[in-house]
Order: sequence, then structure tokens, then C-alpha cells
Amino acid sequence: MSFPVEILKALSHCPVCHKEYKPAKLSILAEKEGKTLLHVTCEMCQVSSIVSATATPGGAICMGLLTDLAQVEGKRVCADRSVTTDDVLALHQRLATTHALADIL
Repeated sequence: MSFPVEILKALSHCPVCHKEYKPAKLSILAEKEGKTLLHVTCEMCQVSSIVSATATPGGAICMGLLTDLAQVEGKRVCADRSVTTDDVLALHQRLATTHALADIL
């Protein structure tokens, strides 16, 4: 895939140490409907980021998040199924039960 110039410019430097990224350290995790999720790791400071990049008629929108996930882990997470309403409800119930047990102890 070829990225618009705006996206490549936004992804050209590490947000922590400002070293220029090498193209080999950038990996596409997922693509859907004009949006791309990328994983990039800085060779200098070893900090990794997950970046959401979207090309729009007015330019690029990029949002990054520092992560401890390796590229392989990021690809595995993106390959998993989407979170459903049932997943959220089950987690809520589990947390409520765990919190109640902690109060007793």
C-alpha cells in the first residue's frame, strides 16, 4: 500500500527521542475502509507505537499510542475478533464480583 505524503511525514520520527524511523520498522497491523493501523518501533530508544492513520481530502489524521506490544503481538491482537456487547457485560460482571470479594477480605 502507498501512503499519502502527509501520513508518511507524521510517521517519520520517533515521538520520544525524535530519531528518524527506518521503513523496515513499520508494520501494517490492519486496514479497513480507508483506515490503517500500524506498529512502529524506534531503533534508537526501542519505544514502540501503535498508530491509527486515515487519509482524508483535507490531509491525514494520525493518532499514536505508546505500547509495549511487539509487532507480532500487535498483529495477533488485530487478528482476534471484535469486542462485543456481551464481552463488555461479562467483564463488568467479573469486575463487580472481584471488587465485592476484595471488600470482604
